[in-house]
Amino acid sequence: MKQFRVLTGEQGNCPMGLTAAKNRLYASVIWPGESCSLLLFKRGEEEPWQTISMDPRERMGDVWRVALEYTGTLPRDLEYCFEVDGQRMADPCGRAMRGWEDWGEPEHMKRLLRSPVKIDDFDWEDDRRPEIPMEDCVIYRVHTRGFTKHNTSGVRDKGTFSAAARKIPYMKELGVTTVELMPVAEFQEVITQDGQGPFTRTTFTGRLNYWGYADGFYFAPKAAYSAGKRKDPVRELKNLVKELHANGMELVIELFFNGTESSSFVLDVVRYWVKEFHLDGVHLVGNVPAGLVGGDPYLSGVKLFANSWDGVDGAGWRKRKYIGIPMKGEPVPGPGGTPVRIAGSTPAPARSGLPRRLVEYNDGFEQDMRRFLKGDEGMLRTVMDRIIRNPKDMGVVNYMAHTNGFTLMDMVSYDRKHNEANGENNQDGTDYNLSWNCGEEGPTRKKKIAELRRKQLRNAMLLLFLSQGTPLLESGDEFGHTKGGNNNSYCQDNAVSWLNWSQLRSNKAIYEFAKQAIAFRRAHPVLHMAEQPKLMDHLACGCPDVSFHGVNAWYPEFEHFRRQLGVLYCGSYGEKADGSPDDTIFVMYNMHWEPCEFAMPNLPKDRQWFAAMDTARKDVNGFWAPGEEPLLEDQKTYPVDARSIVVLVGKTVETKRAAGSRRS
Repeated sequence: MKQFRVLTGEQGNCPMGLTAAKNRLYASVIWPGESCSLLLFKRGEEEPWQTISMDPRERMGDVWRVALEYTGTLPRDLEYCFEVDGQRMADPCGRAMRGWEDWGEPEHMKRLLRSPVKIDDFDWEDDRRPEIPMEDCVIYRVHTRGFTKHNTSGVRDKGTFSAAARKIPYMKELGVTTVELMPVAEFQEVITQDGQGPFTRTTFTGRLNYWGYADGFYFAPKAAYSAGKRKDPVRELKNLVKELHANGMELVIELFFNGTESSSFVLDVVRYWVKEFHLDGVHLVGNVPAGLVGGDPYLSGVKLFANSWDGVDGAGWRKRKYIGIPMKGEPVPGPGGTPVRIAGSTPAPARSGLPRRLVEYNDGFEQDMRRFLKGDEGMLRTVMDRIIRNPKDMGVVNYMAHTNGFTLMDMVSYDRKHNEANGENNQDGTDYNLSWNCGEEGPTRKKKIAELRRKQLRNAMLLLFLSQGTPLLESGDEFGHTKGGNNNSYCQDNAVSWLNWSQLRSNKAIYEFAKQAIAFRRAHPVLHMAEQPKLMDHLACGCPDVSFHGVNAWYPEFEHFRRQLGVLYCGSYGEKADGSPDDTIFVMYNMHWEPCEFAMPNLPKDRQWFAAMDTARKDVNGFWAPGEEPLLEDQKTYPVDARSIVVLVGKTVETKRAAGSRRS
């Protein structure tokens, strides 16, 4: 039997859990009791291969620690757990867990998880974070299992990190820059009568926690999201990150905390995921110490998402009052605070990381824009604020649909929630969906209703992608994914939640419009500025950066019954990739149920208006391809159909002669 030598006084500040290095093992675990041992197992065996008692003299507070030295190589697939006061316990900080590899097995309740003993040998090669500015990001939100689990997904290893990686070409073609994964830290999906958690041993209710918002093992990727017989979720998730980065795309994951965790633990978890998996961002969900995480210098190079960052200064750690480092351009302070310049000294560094790394993420945009979309009164001033909101020092995420609520398709197909399948008598889920079924509840064969729904979806896409904040698209919404009116599908691990990729063919027009809306946003920097428009001509170019209008140019009207709004984007305030100024863009929103004629602002003499999008034009699927936009015969007024959005682009006529002069 292999012998280990226990080293004394060498644990140092090794992290919680087990760390494997060459010929060394370091283990630390929190336990307030009287005894603690490290148990080493050969995979598949029930009894320990080695038991190492942890010396109470090496204990620091409630943290038990042990350092081991060994010769030769360890057995393949070695696993471990702890024994505390005579009872076996999984490592709460294990980097990976074994025992829950099979999704949804009731046996999970009885199974003690063990963690692999493994030296990380993943080759990141020259992996680099793309560091895409928030104004250029398009976020695509994904449930790892549901994204590819349906038999129509067309990929191998359905429902896994590997399958998600095989969808990268699809996401890139759509125009996605940033992928956000719903919780991927190990959690127990089996819901019990007494709740859920890593140590629950009660009765299976028959339902599953599909979404993953539960406490669990915060340092371990979910084993059931990995492929193959010998599952390796750590390597598979790292491969996904590496492949995304190779394609110039980012990965953000959600980390859920229920508020019972200490602030230092939360910070350790976030740091670990960012460092170990080269993440581009973390979305903090639940009850989190936002100020502590947001101001952490180790996280200065990644995006952090939370419901609110009120009172949090993400750059505060660099200020002199914290650590004495001068900001960029400041002299080094001398004795008594007198600024001096030291000969040969290195200038103060510029702020590392992204210019806007703290990002607000909440339902405000969704709620306000859904009201506007379905024609609620008194919404214009609120909508104006949502369209331009884009703070200089903080990012803002906008979305029209999210996990908790109707999908975009269901938003235009149902007035009421239909959660009967959840087994809670339709009492769960919100009753306020801000939706409109366009005249009939649920699926319809009526062509007028179906076409109105498609137009409303086009409108929703433009409300999202023409607003200054960072747009987020829930996966599947780009091709009309429906949950049958279920607005709280937390327990639906089936066709309700899984994306049916055959809809990509049946709803191809919806997908093509979404793709075009994303491309149009990307092509026009005035639609995604680096900071919020000032609504004034601060460059003295003859036109405000952004201005608001009513049915008459330069005269916005805000009576409660008004549902029409014009937005003019001055091209001089945006610079294209080739260095030339952007085009001037005019957007006309008519959310009234009757048509309305808009008067268009005048353009300089060398430019005229061309039609780029009209959500009422089903003959062209709501848009004209770049280079094929028709020149408007009438350069003064444009009739906007009921419940429609029109986008005009001001171009020089010489560059558009080939398009001809025709009525849009």
